[in-house]
Amino acid sequence: MRGIKLSRAHALIICLVLSALAVSGCGNDDASKTGAGAPAGATGTEAGGAAVEAGKQRDPEDVAQEKKEFSEEPPPVQLQTGDRSGYIVSKPKVVIIRSNKELKAVTKRLYSRGVNSEIVAPIDFRTRQAVLVQFPKQPKGTLMQIQDIRELNGTMPVRAARLLNGKGCKTADYRPNPYNLVETRMMKGTPVLKIENIRTSEC
Repeated sequence: MRGIKLSRAHALIICLVLSALAVSGCGNDDASKTGAGAPAGATGTEAGGAAVEAGKQRDPEDVAQEKKEFSEEPPPVQLQTGDRSGYIVSKPKVVIIRSNKELKAVTKRLYSRGVNSEIVAPIDFRTRQAVLVQFPKQPKGTLMQIQDIRELNGTMPVRAARLLNGKGCKTADYRPNPYNLVETRMMKGTPVLKIENIRTSEC
């Protein structure tokens, strides 16, 4: 066989390629030793901070309390919310709506003070229901939102958040009577309203 003659340039290229293969671990089946990937089961700093051990970030007591306060129901579908309505009440009130006739009567009261919004999407009352929470007059800047509705031992707990303005925040010049109208699956039980006060950050 005739010998193969390489130019200095060709020899240099081959040396560079072989060096690159050696650095990348060519022919080494254990990728975890080359830095190409983290060792199996690695967490925290071993895995580059990308994988944190499950459950380590949450306090078991907080998880247990959350299960007591919130259900596994999907969040209520928001239909309408506002800070003024014609539905006048002396204390917070929850209304369960199970027909188009009832919905029409409720929205007529809500919108009797110049509120112009209408519910566009129809509700299938064969399997669904609407739930209204109406507050009386509140301090300036107060809002409200229904967070959770579920069935529990013959009752229907309705959990709502009263959102209070932070200190120093600018508000409207009137006292609101906020309301929130939502949609959920059909549920049974006596409605029980639970209110949590939440104050926003200071301005």
